[in-house]
Amino acid sequence: MKSNYQVRIVVVNFDGGDLTLSCLEALLVDKYVNIDTQIVLVDNGSLDNVVSKVRQQWPEIEVIEPLENLGFGGGSNVGITAPGSFDYVALINPDALVEPGWLQPLVAKMEANSQLGATSPKMLFAGQKALVHLNIPEAGPIGEKDTRELGVKFVNFRLQSSDVDIEISPVLSTGWYGYENPIGEEKFAVWSKKDASLFFSVEGLVSPEAHLQIRRNEPLSVTLKSGDQKIELEVGPQPVWAKLDLSDSCPDIVQNAGSEIHSGGHGGDRGFRQIDTGQFEESEEMFAWCGGAVLLRPEYLEDVGLFDDKMFLYYEDLDLSWRGRLKKWKYSYEPSSVVRHHHAQSTGEWSPLFRFYVDRNRILVLVKNGPLKVVLEETVRAHLRLLKILLKGICLPMIKLQIPRSQESKHHLRYLASFWKHFPAMIAHRLKAEISEKRAVVYETGIVKP
Repeated sequence: MKSNYQVRIVVVNFDGGDLTLSCLEALLVDKYVNIDTQIVLVDNGSLDNVVSKVRQQWPEIEVIEPLENLGFGGGSNVGITAPGSFDYVALINPDALVEPGWLQPLVAKMEANSQLGATSPKMLFAGQKALVHLNIPEAGPIGEKDTRELGVKFVNFRLQSSDVDIEISPVLSTGWYGYENPIGEEKFAVWSKKDASLFFSVEGLVSPEAHLQIRRNEPLSVTLKSGDQKIELEVGPQPVWAKLDLSDSCPDIVQNAGSEIHSGGHGGDRGFRQIDTGQFEESEEMFAWCGGAVLLRPEYLEDVGLFDDKMFLYYEDLDLSWRGRLKKWKYSYEPSSVVRHHHAQSTGEWSPLFRFYVDRNRILVLVKNGPLKVVLEETVRAHLRLLKILLKGICLPMIKLQIPRSQESKHHLRYLASFWKHFPAMIAHRLKAEISEKRAVVYETGIVKP
């Protein structure tokens, strides 16, 4: 064991503003035992004045300005390859806050196993989250065609603080099906399962209250809980409002307890939006690591390479993880290290930008690393979906002399056109890559079954 370890911490900023400053401050004030840190801030052409503030307040932070937006992967590459030596390099998102003592367990884990290319901490959602839980004992199918275990239909909500409406939407946690088309006066439409939960961001709110509107075709009983509150309602075809005080229901919510891969090459955060009740307190080997907070071994990066900057945003960490898996590198999740993250703060979850890079990059990563059979299946499936959307959204409305619905069509056309633009580079990488494990074996042993 060395007496002191040199760790470079790379933070990539793009108009992160106060969140980036808070991230850097948390890194600076932490007390590192037997670890010397060097913080490198890579600013991707921001207009938020963060660089000037950092240079004034914290001259010990090295600032690099590419003067353009290189994306997360490209910016991280600049920070990783900056002059200087280190034993390990950590990546921290600018909208994340490290908890005291976060780095020591990660270094210790890497020191204990030279086969580990990366170790990632437990990532929790930042900010105060108030939880609401629904229980519907009589949940079940509605009709013969829909065999799902349906509880209640969530159709509207209001969040209030001191009797003033707050523009914050609830986040569905566990126990929900996908959103459906709303009917009549419904604001939205999403069905619960037998047990479901959702949460609100209530940090800074005084006496927050949640007003939820739910309904069900056939009458049944519903129990809603928030903290010590418990409300029992009879729900039927007419929507019913339920009011809950959110002041005393603020548990930790998991964002990432290690990264997984699912069928079709979909990346996933283990434990995403689950209440942290201690179910992820064991250190485990994972298929991949999350770039939002991770400690990387330089030898791993030298062997596998850096981020593919063509990805720009999202899935670049799964790609680099997968490439390492093909060369027998391993990754670990370490729960004694904790980082809190403002999820999708810069791009917005399921925003057009978010969807574009997630949908495109998933297939590009598959082309580079996945079994040929899965690559063909998912590529064909994406194009068949486009044809279906064009038919339903454009062709049929035009035949019926109705206004075409073009938003989804434009999204799929745009990301598939970009996919084909980068397809040759992915194939070139696939053909020249030196791998130690068969692609099919890595994929089949790695995917998490539903």
